[in-house]
Amino acid sequence: MKAIEGQDSHRRSTLRYYQRLGRSRLGVAKSTTGKCVKNAQFYNTHSLGMPLMMKEEVPQKAMNTRMSNKNVLWLRWTIANALSEAVGLGTTFTTIGLLTAKIEDRQTMGILLSFAIAVSCGAIEATIVGLAQWWAMHPWFPTIRRLAWWRATSIGALVGYILGYIPSTLMSIGEVATQTPTAEPPQWVTLILAAGLGAVAGAVLSFAQWRVLRRKVERAGLWIPANMLAWAFGMPVIFWGMDVAFTMSAVWQSVLVIGVALLAAGVIVGIIHGRCLMILAGEN
Repeated sequence: MKAIEGQDSHRRSTLRYYQRLGRSRLGVAKSTTGKCVKNAQFYNTHSLGMPLMMKEEVPQKAMNTRMSNKNVLWLRWTIANALSEAVGLGTTFTTIGLLTAKIEDRQTMGILLSFAIAVSCGAIEATIVGLAQWWAMHPWFPTIRRLAWWRATSIGALVGYILGYIPSTLMSIGEVATQTPTAEPPQWVTLILAAGLGAVAGAVLSFAQWRVLRRKVERAGLWIPANMLAWAFGMPVIFWGMDVAFTMSAVWQSVLVIGVALLAAGVIVGIIHGRCLMILAGEN
């Protein structure tokens, strides 16, 4: 009996030992399984080791970065246009004034010579503006070559100057023929006409540039109406500045007024078609 009881006691103690051992192993298994499940959930909700929250933040950050880059483009473009138009148009007008002042013949031949000088001097503005614009846009449009953009700008400016100076040239020839000066319209009429001239000039100036853009960018057709709108607002500012400058008594005052007007026109033009360039940069 004692031997049997001893065997039973031994079996019970052995059973309790294995039960404790089993519970401890089960606990380890549960703990390990729980960690594996948590790790599995962690990595399932991560992409390339990034948490889900970061995963959601990345597109937003990328979008903010793109918008920031486009705003930099807009700022660079506006500044480049403002300074280049002020310097380019200012230098062009000064050169035209100095050269035409030396023309003694005020008859038809002298008027035609003045017309040729004015059109030729347009290359000054075209070169300065074209190179400044290319500098501003190049980081966003790296496939557009500097020579191609300058050439397109020069062609547009040449045609624009021809069309722009034809009306005043014909009026001057008519005054010489009839010996009667042409009465100038009121200022508000002049500004409205300037807006219309600006819209036409914007289409002419941007057409050759559009031919460059359409090979590299989708929706490049927006460039022409954007320039028409920009110059419809910018051209009256130039006309207003010239009109006010002629009323000044001192030369430095006239120069200051014209300079401010050209700078303001460049800012307005740059802001308007710079917004279009931002859209094209997103399509690029």
